[in-house]
Amino acid sequence: MTLSDTQKQSTKFPLVFKPALLGIALPFSAFLVLVLNNSPVLELLDRAQHGIFVRSLLAAFAAGCLVVLLLQRFAGLPSQKDSNGSADAQTRKQRGAYQLLAAGILLLTCLAVTLLNDPVAFQGPLPVVLVAAGVLVGLALVPQLLSWAVFYARELPESSLFHAALSLILAALLYCVSILPLVCDVPLLYAGVLVLAAAFVLRHLMRAPAGKTADAAVLSSTDPKTPVPLKKIILMLWKPLVSGAITAFIIGLVWDPFAAEANASTELFEFLSSALAAPILAALLVIAALFFRPRHFSLHIYNDVVMPVAIGILLVVPLINFEPVDLTLITGLLSQCCFVLVALAVWTSLAAGVRTLGERPWVIFTLGFALFALCMLAGLYAIHLIGTNGQVLCLVLLAIFLVLMVLDVALKENPQGASRERMKEALEHYLQRRCDQLAERFGLSAREREVFLYLARGYGQVYIARELYVSENTIRTHVRHIYAKLGINSREELLQLIDSEA
Repeated sequence: MTLSDTQKQSTKFPLVFKPALLGIALPFSAFLVLVLNNSPVLELLDRAQHGIFVRSLLAAFAAGCLVVLLLQRFAGLPSQKDSNGSADAQTRKQRGAYQLLAAGILLLTCLAVTLLNDPVAFQGPLPVVLVAAGVLVGLALVPQLLSWAVFYARELPESSLFHAALSLILAALLYCVSILPLVCDVPLLYAGVLVLAAAFVLRHLMRAPAGKTADAAVLSSTDPKTPVPLKKIILMLWKPLVSGAITAFIIGLVWDPFAAEANASTELFEFLSSALAAPILAALLVIAALFFRPRHFSLHIYNDVVMPVAIGILLVVPLINFEPVDLTLITGLLSQCCFVLVALAVWTSLAAGVRTLGERPWVIFTLGFALFALCMLAGLYAIHLIGTNGQVLCLVLLAIFLVLMVLDVALKENPQGASRERMKEALEHYLQRRCDQLAERFGLSAREREVFLYLARGYGQVYIARELYVSENTIRTHVRHIYAKLGINSREELLQLIDSEA
C-alpha cells in the first residue's frame, strides 16, 4: 500500500456479520470429508480405493471448471441480469433448481458407493464404480463452490476475509463431526447431506431480493461487455494463483503418507490437532487482526507478508527432520495453520480480483479452481514417481518462489514509487490533517474518505480501483458523490480546496 501509516489510521470499516455467507462451510467440509487422507472414508474404502476416488474427483472438478471458463470467455455464456445487475426471479429460480439437482446427484452417488462397497451386495468391478462416483461428485461440486464464490465476490475484501475465516472454523467443526460413531460408518453419505444442505441455503440466497444480498454497483460491474484479457487477470492475481498452486501441489505430495514415507498416525489427538485446532487457531488470528488492528491490517499486507511467510514455512518444514515427537506435533500444527492462512488469502484475493477487474466471478474462480485441482492431482502422481526426493522438489519450489518474490519487490521499486516514499513527513501530516478536516466538515462516508485521500495525493481512478479492490465504475460513483458533497466540479478545485486553510 502507498498510503502512509497516518493515512491508514484514519479509516475503519465496520464488519457486518452475515450468517448466510457461512454456508460455504457446508460444501467445503464435505470436500474435506471426501478428499483428506485422514478422513473417516478410510473406514469404508482402503487407501488405494480412496486414491482412485480422489483422483477421479479432482480430474472431473478441474475439467468442469475449465469447461465453465471456456463457456464464459469464448462462448459468451449469458448471465441474464436485470437492470439492477441481479438475475431476474425466473433465472434465480432456475439456478436454485440446478443447485438442488447437482446436490441430489452427489448425495445419491455417495449413497451408491456406500452400498456397493458391501461385497455381499455388489460383486462387480469396484474401481470402475469409484471412478464414475468421483467424476459425478467432482462435477456436482463445481456449481456449488462457484455459486458461493459469486456471493463472496460481492463483499469488500475485509468482509470476505472475515466471513471466510469464520466459515473455516465452522467447516473444521463439521469435519470433526465425521468421526462420531454414528457418522463415521457413513462418511460419504454425511458429505452428501452437507452439500444438499448447502444447496438449500444457496437456493434461499438466490431467491432473495438482490438488494438484501448484494451491492448492486458491484454486480453491475461484474458483467462486462468486453471480457478482461486473461493476461491482465494473471498479472494482477499471479501471487495468490502461484501460492495456491504450490500449496495444492504440496497437499498432493503429502496426501499418501506411505508413498511419501512419512508417519501416518491415526491417533485421535493428532487428528483433532490438525483438523480442528489448526484451522481455528489460524482463523482466529486473522479475525483478531481484522478487529483489533483494522487500520493496519489489509489484504495487501496479508498477501505481501503473511502469505509468503506461510508458503515459505510449508516448503521448509519437509526439508527438516524432527525426531522428538513434541517437535513433530508442533511443526504439524504449524504447517496446518499455514495451509489455512494461504487458503484464506487465495479465496479472498480471487473475490477481490472480481471487484477490481470487473470480470465475471465464474471466470476468475474457475481459473483458480482448475489450477489448484490440477496441481494437487500432479502432486498425487508425482509422489509415486519421486518418493523421498519430494524434499528436493520442495527445495526447488522454495527457490522458485523466493525468486518470484524478489522480482515482485524489485519491480515495485520504480522511480515513481521511490519518489512517493521520499515525500517529506511534514507534507504527509499536512495532507492528512486537511483531508480529515474536510471529510468531517462535509460529511464524507468512510469509503468516500479513503477515495478522497487517494485523490488528494494525485492518484487516478484506475489506480484507486486497483488498490481498493473495487471496479472503476464504483470509484467513479464515489468521486461523483465526493464532488457533490464538496461543491466542486474538477480535480483542480479539489486541490485548491485542500490548499485553502478554512
